[in-house]
Amino acid sequence: MKRRARLRLTAALVAICLAGATARAEDGLGGFFQHLFGGPQSQPPAAPRATEAAPVSTPRPTPRKRRKPAPSREASAPAAPATPSATASKFVYVLGDSLAISAAEGMADELQAKPEIGVIDRARDASGLVRDDYFDWAKAARELAAEQEASTKEPVAKEPVAKEPAAKARDAAPAPKPAAKVDFVVVMLGINDMQPMRDGKDYVDPLSDRWKEIYAQRIQAVVTPLRAAHIPVVWVGLPPMRAEKFNTQMVALNQLFKDNAERAGAKFLDLFDDFADQGGQFDAFGPNVEGQKVKLRGGDGIHLTPAGGKKLAHFLDVEVLDALDKTEKPKTDIAVLPPDINKATEDINEQIRREMGQPVAPPSEVHLPEAAIAPQPPPKPEAGAINSLAARPASPGAALASANAPAPSEAARLLRRGEPPPAAPGRADDFTR
Repeated sequence: MKRRARLRLTAALVAICLAGATARAEDGLGGFFQHLFGGPQSQPPAAPRATEAAPVSTPRPTPRKRRKPAPSREASAPAAPATPSATASKFVYVLGDSLAISAAEGMADELQAKPEIGVIDRARDASGLVRDDYFDWAKAARELAAEQEASTKEPVAKEPVAKEPAAKARDAAPAPKPAAKVDFVVVMLGINDMQPMRDGKDYVDPLSDRWKEIYAQRIQAVVTPLRAAHIPVVWVGLPPMRAEKFNTQMVALNQLFKDNAERAGAKFLDLFDDFADQGGQFDAFGPNVEGQKVKLRGGDGIHLTPAGGKKLAHFLDVEVLDALDKTEKPKTDIAVLPPDINKATEDINEQIRREMGQPVAPPSEVHLPEAAIAPQPPPKPEAGAINSLAARPASPGAALASANAPAPSEAARLLRRGEPPPAAPGRADDFTR
């Protein structure tokens, strides 16, 4: 009996344990014995995973390329100026490097009040006279001069002829671009030229004697074709630089520009002192066109800020307007006077010849009436009376004095003799009382 009760109790316990094991199947076999016999406290069950969505794999980070910081506007070449106005009839071309780009941008802003003048930016960044393999400024000047000469030639009128279909198709094509009209040229470069220059198979060092000789020839090669095409040229000098060595080199270039540009017929515009301090040294700040002190130079100590470009353009505008206001070609034709004026001129010249005793020119076909001819004045003597400068003046009849000489006038008594006028009664100088 006791044995059966013991078996039933054991079976009841096993059933209870199996039920707990079924409910906690995730605990495993160890969890079952821990629940039955006790033991260390089990950890809380982990949160169930979501089975609806597929596991997301984390991408492996790829190394990013390090980007170079973008250059600031003041340390780089400014944007090209806007297209000239459609009403522009006179055009100013700007040649050179990044400083010339600043000049072109400033001139386009300063000349907005004059839409008849257009500014054309032909500058090339990082260019110069040393590396003509990169950009040949002498060749560009020759091409610009050729375009100017082509624009001044009048087109020759041709008689209309019957055209074939092929010729009509060619005429339907867009017309070629007209030649450029160049009224003024501004040149500014040199900041990229402090490098060896190729001389045949060899290279010469900057500012050496041979280097200066070749550089001078290239300066003249830029100016000569433009002046031959009757185009006014202004070569702009370089402003002071912050680096002492580089500033000394730019001063030497300015001297080469002045000597050789003027020799070729251009005008040299020296702006060194206008962008320097009172001691003639580099100064990033200075007065602008309104007289306010602003930043004129970029952070690299070479380029110009927009305010500096406008100040540079202020000096250039004076040269441009002065050159464009002048007559392009002097008039050498002699004015033809009307016939009546010609006749009057001949009569006056004939009268002058007659008075001077010269032979009178033969009369012209047209004569004035006799009444209109003025009477001739009496002939003048060749010499007048001879008077001695040291002789005393004599009275009529050579008498020095006359008894009945007229009394001196009141003015003579007052001014010559100094006699006071008679006192009037009651006046302050009347002392008769």
